[in-house]
Amino acid sequence: MPMWTVTQPPVTIPAAKSFEERVFGRDVAFEDGDYVRTPAGDYATVGGERNVRASLLRRWLCAPNGFRLRPGYGAGVGELVNKPLTPANQATTANAIREQAVEDRRVRRAEATVTRHGVDVARVVAKAQLRQVRGRPLGIEFIVRSTGQ
Repeated sequence: MPMWTVTQPPVTIPAAKSFEERVFGRDVAFEDGDYVRTPAGDYATVGGERNVRASLLRRWLCAPNGFRLRPGYGAGVGELVNKPLTPANQATTANAIREQAVEDRRVRRAEATVTRHGVDVARVVAKAQLRQVRGRPLGIEFIVRSTGQ
């Protein structure tokens, strides 16, 4: 009967997670349209409130129903780029941001405004009240440049 030895790497005990990481999770870092890599070449991760902020931005910028396995996912803020910045489009986008924010289990309620900020530039300001943090909302602000007529 053949015998062999299997070597295993030493067992390492992961560092204790902070309260924020336990509540808000950890995920792969994604910035400026690409995954972030560490100097060693691994994917960087982000945790806590930064993870919630990244998740919400990804959800808001994704086209509605942009993920086949997640029907209803996505607010379509990126689609504002190809539309004129009319008051109706601004209101529709703000409503979609609010609705999509509360779809995230970590968010209790949300506010959003989309305002004209120059000729073809929309300023998006959103605040999300997180379930486990009382009193201080998570503020997210970004600019969308419209190429619509």
